[in-house]
Amino acid sequence: MRTLIISTLIAVTAASPAGAQGRTAEGRATVERVSFKDLDLNTTAGLRQLRRRIANATEAVCDSYAGKEQYEQDQVTRCRKAVARMVEPQLARIMRQDDVQSAATVSR
Repeated sequence: MRTLIISTLIAVTAASPAGAQGRTAEGRATVERVSFKDLDLNTTAGLRQLRRRIANATEAVCDSYAGKEQYEQDQVTRCRKAVARMVEPQLARIMRQDDVQSAATVSR
């Protein structure tokens, strides 16, 4: 299955000590899976859609800035940066794999 994993396992350390950001009521880390098996990552539209899905999952994990006090916005920012650090290597690996698959398809 072609999915990215976006989790607060790393990002939650950037949140409040109580772990309110990115945690369920039971205290478990929030995990969002971003599927892209239906996308053609060799197209601008496919990449744009994947980025949109990643942004939506990041907001689900880290929350939004809307209606937040400054200290809460800072927590959201730290969480989002941590998620980006976690997602970018996954995305780079996926893009390399997709390039290899595309090259194999073209050469057939």
